[in-house]
Formats: sequence, C-alpha cells, structure tokens
Amino acid sequence: MRALVRLVAATVALAGCVGAPAAPEPVTAVDVAIDGQRGADAAELDGEADLTTADEVAIEDASSGPDLPAVADTIGAGADAAAGDAVPGEVKDVAPAQLDAGAAVDAQAEGAAVSDGAVDGDTSADAKPDSDAAVPQAALAKSETQPLWLNNGAFAKNATWPSAVAFAPAGFEPAGALHVIVYLHGHYNCATNVLGDVDTVCKTGGSKRPASKLASQLTATGVKALLLVPEVKVDEGSSDPGSFAKPGGFEAFLSEALGALQPPLLPRKVADVQTLVIASHSGGYLAAAGIATVGGVKVDQVWLLDSLYGAYPSFVTWAKQDLPGFGKAGSDWKRRLFVVYTDGGGTVTLSKQLAAEAKGWVPAGAWLHDQTTATWADADYGHGLLFKHSGLSHHGVTTYYFGKLVGNGPGP
Repeated sequence: MRALVRLVAATVALAGCVGAPAAPEPVTAVDVAIDGQRGADAAELDGEADLTTADEVAIEDASSGPDLPAVADTIGAGADAAAGDAVPGEVKDVAPAQLDAGAAVDAQAEGAAVSDGAVDGDTSADAKPDSDAAVPQAALAKSETQPLWLNNGAFAKNATWPSAVAFAPAGFEPAGALHVIVYLHGHYNCATNVLGDVDTVCKTGGSKRPASKLASQLTATGVKALLLVPEVKVDEGSSDPGSFAKPGGFEAFLSEALGALQPPLLPRKVADVQTLVIASHSGGYLAAAGIATVGGVKVDQVWLLDSLYGAYPSFVTWAKQDLPGFGKAGSDWKRRLFVVYTDGGGTVTLSKQLAAEAKGWVPAGAWLHDQTTATWADADYGHGLLFKHSGLSHHGVTTYYFGKLVGNGPGP
C-alpha cells in the first residue's frame, strides 16, 4: 500500500508538475542579494504584457527566424523591448565563495524513488538494472524520460518533485559516447515543465509556467545527447543554487544521476562523459557559476540564456582556465561560452562588459559579438566565444537558442 501511495504521488507530480505546495523555506543570503538589488538595466516584468514583435510571435510558433535581419558586429536599430517571464534583479560581482549560501542536501531525506514505473527502487550511484532485464546495447527506438529522486540533488529529496529529470532522444545509444547537457531553469518554473512543449502548473493552485520545449528541440537536432534538468527552486522567485554552490556538490549530483539511470538506459559514470554543457536561463546563473567553478567536474561549454545577472568573476574564472580551448580561427574551438541578452531582461550591461573583456583573451577568429538582432546562420555559431543581442522575449530565447546551440555543438 505504501508503494502504491508513493507511485500515485510521483505520477501526479510528473503530470504537469502538480503537487502540494512545499513548505516555505527561510530566506537565504543569496535570495536577499538577488531580490534586493537591481542594476540600471534590470526590469520589473511581473504583471507586464509580453511585448513581442511579429518576428518574435512567429519564432515562438516555430515558423520563422528569431530576430530581425541586420548586419552582425554593428550596433543595430534595436528591436522592441520584450517583456517575458519574471527575471531576477541584476547582481554584480558575486564571487564563487559567495555562492555557498544555498541549503545543503540532506542525504537522509525521505522521499519517493520512482524511475520508469519502478517503486521504491534504488536510485543511488550504485543502482543496477534488474538482473532479469535485457541490457540494452542498440540505439533507443523511441525517446526516454526518467524522473530521478536523488540524495545529492541541489536540494533535499522530497516526494513531490523529482531531484532531476533525464531525457534521451530516439537514437541515443545507452552504452555509446556520452554527451551531457545540464539545463538550469529560472525563476517561477520547474524541471518537468521546461522539458515539455505545453505550459503547465508547477504547484497546485499556481499559474501555468512557460514551457521551454527542451526535449523536442533536442530531438529535432538529431544530436544523441543526454539531457539532465536538475530541480532547483520550484516555482519560486529565487536563484538559490543549493548544493551546486558547494565544492564537489555538482560532481556528487552527476555521479548519482548517471548511476540511477534505468532500462532502457544504462547506469553510467562521470568518467564516461565526453562533453559536458551547462545551460542556464534567467535566475539559474548562480547554480551555473557554482558548477563551472567549484562543481568538481570539467565543464566544456557554458550557455547563458539571458542569464548574466551576476557571478561575473566566476564566469571569467571558468573561461580563463583554458583560453586556447576557445580556438583561433572559429571552427577549431573545443570550449564555448555563449551569452545571449535581450533589451528587457536586465542582462545588457554585464553581457556587453564580458563581451568587450573577452575580445582581448583570444585571436579575432575565436570571438564574435553581434549587437544587432539579426538571425544567425549555422556558421555563425562556429566560434568559441559568442555574444548575441536578441529581439526575442526573455523566455523566448530558451525556445530558440537551446536547439540552435545543441545543433551546432555537442555530440556527434
């Protein structure tokens, strides 16, 4: 009976991220820093209409290009300011040491452990597929989505929301080359919602939140990468990174998450990862900064989708760990930093500042800053250091640029 109750609870949570509201958590130093400071470019978007151009409406319907045509590397006329979902205030110069304000993971937290219909299963890093199950070696015939309840998530395990959701597209080879993309959602959203195509509620009685269509974007590219969407703060206006701000916190998460994969996927190890991408939207930037600098795992690419509100020194530190990796002539890059900013998102100042600084780090062919809202050709993504002004809404950048970056980056 207990197993049945847990299964029902987990199923409800995944069907639109609906569940009982979590108990209020104490305000942390990180929350105070984010919610109490705003730069000149930060915009109060709560309650405002989503102002989009005709092109933006077309893009969000997946039927047109994202930005107005213009010439790259020049200052364009500027698209209409686009208000999207709520954005955090701009916070500057948040050093890695300041990221430790997140709540620690309670390794003994009670919670459900459900994966692909298995109730009370072992989802630790040592979990093994059922001995009677066939060990899959061939590529997946169809896509696979698995919720993961972990002891080493960003926050303590609970029965309502999974610690992360794993997605593998059709054609993914469970025992083959492992390319991992980690996506960190922003304020007022949740992992299961951003993965899907349809806007859903994250908490019972809450408003529908904008989906980012991550699974369908990944599938459309044909790239056979594994997507992991960790749960951070569920449907809250908080950028608290939790354990991802602690030394080795992300490595513990990744090790357990890969080891918890169930058939038709296979348990894997951190050492199997050939490419690791960290993508952050909006308020996910503090978690991204912590992972990139103190996470304990080599990060190959960082994508900041209207997300550079602060932690500036952390991203500079990560970039300077291997400047030659960004290449010399564009196509020879092995590392990539992509920063996109919108007029209404509040990230303009720091994004332009980082673009100007980064120009001096590498040969000219490795760097591109497009201050227009022009639509890029695939060849434009072939640089190690990329900075893009977008006319899309604050949320619209997630439904377009995630797929473009995947299709022009990690994996075979």
